[in-house]
Amino acid sequence: MSIRARACTLVSGSSGNSIFIENADTRILVDAGVSAKMLEMAMNGQGIDPATLSGILVTHEHSDHISGLSVLARRYKLPVFTTQKTFAAAKGRLGFAEKIDVRFIAPDVSFEIGSMAFRPFRTPHDAAESMGFRIDTGYGVISVASDIGTWTETIAESVSGSNLVFIEANYDPDMLWFGPYPWPLKKRIDSEHGHLSNGDCGTAIGRLIHEGSTRFVLIHLSKENNRPDLAYNNIEALLAAEGARSGSDYTMLTAPRYTPSCWQLL
Repeated sequence: MSIRARACTLVSGSSGNSIFIENADTRILVDAGVSAKMLEMAMNGQGIDPATLSGILVTHEHSDHISGLSVLARRYKLPVFTTQKTFAAAKGRLGFAEKIDVRFIAPDVSFEIGSMAFRPFRTPHDAAESMGFRIDTGYGVISVASDIGTWTETIAESVSGSNLVFIEANYDPDMLWFGPYPWPLKKRIDSEHGHLSNGDCGTAIGRLIHEGSTRFVLIHLSKENNRPDLAYNNIEALLAAEGARSGSDYTMLTAPRYTPSCWQLL
């Protein structure tokens, strides 16, 4: 079967994150947040040869987004696309950083890899220069919006009209505030430069549905402060209250933590 474009998460959550996207001639990862061995196993399980990747995009320098980056990039001689600020902040966490083929990009400046077009956009997170990506595959637009403390107009405008959106639903407020995390960490997660709650994610999805998006994958769920069923049910209920019907107005799934999600085809 010929491939138009498709995408899936390889891993997703506070334990590590990576998204695979391909069209007929270009294959990319967004982030490489677990070991190279785990990423190789996940890709092989999906029938993907890591040696055929066209590059790796990096959203920001936190370990759950770059843990396997250096080994994977050097092993398969893959270009890494990130900003100068992010790479400078990541260098101390990357082995043999000087041997990585880095291609510097900048927020709001479009670039191409193969036949895909990319537009990075700024996201509010406690990192050097955190970004999301709007990706035109030639067969539809896929956006990745993760690690965002608040849904800004910049993000809304960048993601608007996407055919498929990978969007963060990191935490349930009650689980966070009544959970075991120390107070400073709770405040950090709930801040404008922390993460997106289930409710805020649902509000963002509601706006995106009104602007034409119909397919959503919930990503980056906290292991300690969320549950897949809780995130899904809360967001579905919020959307239903706004008149959006699951299965007719939109489709939504929650990405598994340690295994690939089902393919999303464009």
